[in-house]
Amino acid sequence: MTISKLTKAIAGGVALSAVLAGAAFADPAVIYDGGGKFDASFNEAAYNGATQWKTETGGNFGELEISSDAQREQFLRQFAERGYSPSSPRASTS
Repeated sequence: MTISKLTKAIAGGVALSAVLAGAAFADPAVIYDGGGKFDASFNEAAYNGATQWKTETGGNFGELEISSDAQREQFLRQFAERGYSPSSPRASTS
């Protein structure tokens, strides 16, 4: 039983390391829901956080605002192809 727990802990650590290493190579992307970037709610909070991250790190982030549900998957794929790491399954063009 102890070996099983140790194996799970090691596997979890390796998986976390892989995720973090992949995230280090991709610029983040913020995809805003249909409410728009300045909706005085979640979208605006995401924008403010991304802007603060950009200021603190000197990094860049991509952003989009969607206008329909059909655009979500399309924009996520486009961002991934451009090397971004989307932080939300919601989107909009900016």
